[in-house]
Amino acid sequence: MNDRSVLFNDNWKFKLFPVDTGYETASNADFTENVEVPHDWLIYDTENLYKSGEGWYKKVFTLPKLENKKCFVEFEGVYMDSTVYVN
Repeated sequence: MNDRSVLFNDNWKFKLFPVDTGYETASNADFTENVEVPHDWLIYDTENLYKSGEGWYKKVFTLPKLENKKCFVEFEGVYMDSTVYVN
C-alpha cells in the first residue's frame, strides 16, 4: 500500500442469489445486508454450512477526477471463480 492507497473494506452490501444468476439480475437487485470485507458468505451461517448459491457484493464509491492518471482496484484473498464488475 502506498501513500495514495485507500482502504476499501467498509460499506459493502451483500446478497445471496441462486447459482448462475446473471449480471443484469444481480445488478438490478436490492442489496440490503451490510457487510465488511473480508466476508465469507459460505461459512457465515453456521446453522447452514455449505449452502448452494452465489454471493454477490456491491459497493458504491466515487473517485476524484483523475485526468491522465490511472486508478487500480486491488482485491486480496478473493476466492476462486470470482468476477469483478466496475461501471
